[in-house]
Amino acid sequence: MDKYFKLLLVSSLICCILFAGCQTATATTSSTVTTSTTPSGTSISPSSTITTTVSLSSPSTTLTKAAVTLSSTTTITGTIFSSTPAPTTILPSTTGTAISNAPVPTLYQSLYSQLQSYVTSNFSQITSQWNGSSYPVNYAAELVTADTNAGPGILQSSEQQAMLNELNCEAAMGVKAVTIEIGCPVFDPNFYIFSGQTAVQAQQTVQSWLNYYQSLVQAIHQYGLKMIVEANPLLTYYINSDSSFNPGPYYKTLSFTAYEQMRSQNNIIIAQQIKPDYLILQAEPQTDAINDYRPELNNASQDVVMINQFVNDLNNANISGLHTSILIGSGAGTWQPDWKSYFTGLVAIPGLDKIDTHLYNFQPGVNQLGEVAIAEQIADMAHAAGKGVTMSEFWFDKSATLVGLTENGDSITDMRVRDMFSFWSPLDVQALQILSDLANFKHFDYVSAFGFYNWFSLVDYNSLNSVPVYPPLTDTQNTAVDSQITMSQNQSAKLAMSNNLLSPVGKAYQSIISGQAK
Repeated sequence: MDKYFKLLLVSSLICCILFAGCQTATATTSSTVTTSTTPSGTSISPSSTITTTVSLSSPSTTLTKAAVTLSSTTTITGTIFSSTPAPTTILPSTTGTAISNAPVPTLYQSLYSQLQSYVTSNFSQITSQWNGSSYPVNYAAELVTADTNAGPGILQSSEQQAMLNELNCEAAMGVKAVTIEIGCPVFDPNFYIFSGQTAVQAQQTVQSWLNYYQSLVQAIHQYGLKMIVEANPLLTYYINSDSSFNPGPYYKTLSFTAYEQMRSQNNIIIAQQIKPDYLILQAEPQTDAINDYRPELNNASQDVVMINQFVNDLNNANISGLHTSILIGSGAGTWQPDWKSYFTGLVAIPGLDKIDTHLYNFQPGVNQLGEVAIAEQIADMAHAAGKGVTMSEFWFDKSATLVGLTENGDSITDMRVRDMFSFWSPLDVQALQILSDLANFKHFDYVSAFGFYNWFSLVDYNSLNSVPVYPPLTDTQNTAVDSQITMSQNQSAKLAMSNNLLSPVGKAYQSIISGQAK
């Protein structure tokens, strides 16, 4: 469900990281940024409506960039870039993770204690079963600036550079793969014709998107990284006319059969012409049912029949590398109602290489099972059927309940802004370790972190002039302050990226990836 919030961040994040580039640099100050050194590291306060202090790693531990920086050197009709030869990612030497010692505000102490109990319980659950053996997990991260949901704006050369900067920084952090959402109907000319384009214009638009993602997969592979594609439908939950698509009216014109055909054709085009390393056919049936106006997907049997048809269509398309260099998967979130019926059906599909899931909460949820426990069972079901298991999204949401569309009972923006506060970093570091332990214990091929906005900077709650109301009385009560905090945090992330600095959370993930976490 957190995929909704990525749309609220992507436009501002593109602007903020556009000129960051992860180049080696010395911290500088200007009329709008002040820098001071504290015992725990560097604090940066951008001048804005809300003053935000950002927790960064200590100056002695920096993010080392790749030896060669990819850049946008050639633009063809504004939709394709070329890159330099493959760089070598150099990991910095770290001896540990600096955890924020920011006091927990009184307002959040009860929630913090409750979440800490869930974290402790999940640690015990895994360590009581696991012998500590390691597995070659591919740790991944979202490449949010390449998400189709951001709209046609990402095809512009400036936004392509922003995406390459993000890719460079994530590669330098040490990830082994990046996750990208390529949403249908981005390759469907009928969608653009429905939206007002001529047939010729529609085909040109489709080709522009193909050029973009074909170039992107080359850039990813030149870094020695794997490309994970979630082929989910474009979102209708959040629409920004300046940057995003509006697929909702088009979805409503489709019969269920036409809807299935649209998605299946999207899968075939991605596999044939982009050739990612992993292609996830569906990630969250519940989200798709709501977002796409398709209640049929709330029925596990009908959803599984659809996925089976997707697999058959891919097999019949005679795609080179399918099931070898292009592995296909499908799954559902660990919060999915009737999750066991969905996964029982999925593991029985011949030709489905991987079983995928998402995980965002540690507290008891479906059938009083926590999402970690459900993820363990999903992995067992996949392995028993001779299939691999993957996790294309994970994070630790700071919420006490599991109700409503967002699966946590909170406004989406409130929850994600809440995640930015530095006082949570001890819990986030523990959560990252739990997910790493889970991945090693249950032999996940990859796990992909959704915390892209937390790797480089965190927000000091006590420095804010205005803070979100908690708990809010309405979903929109904190809209203005949430927006200001998000923009300020993203500006600070830009500064951190340009100076090769990681937050304590980013350092923790880097340490896990490099095998230094214990």
